[in-house]
Amino acid sequence: MTGQTNQPNQDQKNQEQNTSEENSSDETTETTSTDVTVSDLTKETNSTLIKKLVNRMDSLEQENKNLKELYETLDKRISVLESRADHLNDGIESAEIEMRQNKDDIERKQDTLEDRITALEAELGIEDWESDSVVTQPSCELERLAQMPDEMREEELSRSVNRAIIIWNHFEQWSKPVANGQLLPSSEIRKLLSTRLNENLEWVQVYRVMESFNKNTPEDYNIIETNNSGKSLIRQYSE
Repeated sequence: MTGQTNQPNQDQKNQEQNTSEENSSDETTETTSTDVTVSDLTKETNSTLIKKLVNRMDSLEQENKNLKELYETLDKRISVLESRADHLNDGIESAEIEMRQNKDDIERKQDTLEDRITALEAELGIEDWESDSVVTQPSCELERLAQMPDEMREEELSRSVNRAIIIWNHFEQWSKPVANGQLLPSSEIRKLLSTRLNENLEWVQVYRVMESFNKNTPEDYNIIETNNSGKSLIRQYSE
């Protein structure tokens, strides 16, 4: 009896031992499997980081290359601009030299003209063409210039001023009466001057003459704009 009873107990112990060994083996297998998965993930993560770093380095190298090319382009552009600036400076210096030379020429011509005027005055037996014994006191600059001898006016005054003198001398005759004044349209100025001078004046020349006239006459003479006649010279009478 005792022998039979001990035999099942021994079998039970053997079975429990086998079960324990199997469980231990399963745990070892599961642990080993888990370790392999973590290792693979670590390797994959490192590989991804390396690829990203490589890509970033390539990107930085490309940016550096682009910046270098841009710098070279800008450097060439700056060189071109500096070269142009040098040429401009040379041109300005040349122009300044030419202006000084022209100024010297003008001064020499002016001295020559003054000598001719002096000789002409001596020939005419007058000391000063502006003296009160020869002319009356002018009312404005244009009238004063109108009293100069014709030869002197042609040599000394600009064409616009000479033409303005013609208008001054004929303003009352050429202008038409309007309310509180006399009006001379630019169209009439162009026609009358062209006929008198036997040349076809351009509009820009007519406007220059009007500006010269307005600049050298009293305040009651002005340039106005009208709907019908465009620009006109007007002399306004005081009320």
